[in-house]
Amino acid sequence: MGIASLAVLAVVSAAGLLLTARGERFRPLWGAAILAALLALSAVLGWVGDDAPEGVVEVATAAAVLAAVLGGGPVATAVLRAADPAQVGVAGGPQDPTILRGGAWIGVLERAAIAGA
Repeated sequence: MGIASLAVLAVVSAAGLLLTARGERFRPLWGAAILAALLALSAVLGWVGDDAPEGVVEVATAAAVLAAVLGGGPVATAVLRAADPAQVGVAGGPQDPTILRGGAWIGVLERAAIAGA
């Protein structure tokens, strides 16, 4: 895992924080796609890179957890928005009358626990 992978993880963390700060209503769907693509790029760079010193690996691990916590919210919101049948205009069948809100902190804690494990 090299310095390039660490730099991309830092960009993912910063971009995820910016998208989260914009709020759910003003967050573009393409932002989540960019976060996912940058995360994939970081994984590829870490895989093809040479062995890094132990300190770099520890910092990169912490950056990966931070990227998961900060960047996961916009990605999860985009996936749920894309999966909402009422938004796409699906005819027939029961649709959920209300969307569950207030799970942002649970999502942050879940992502932190999974990425930290």
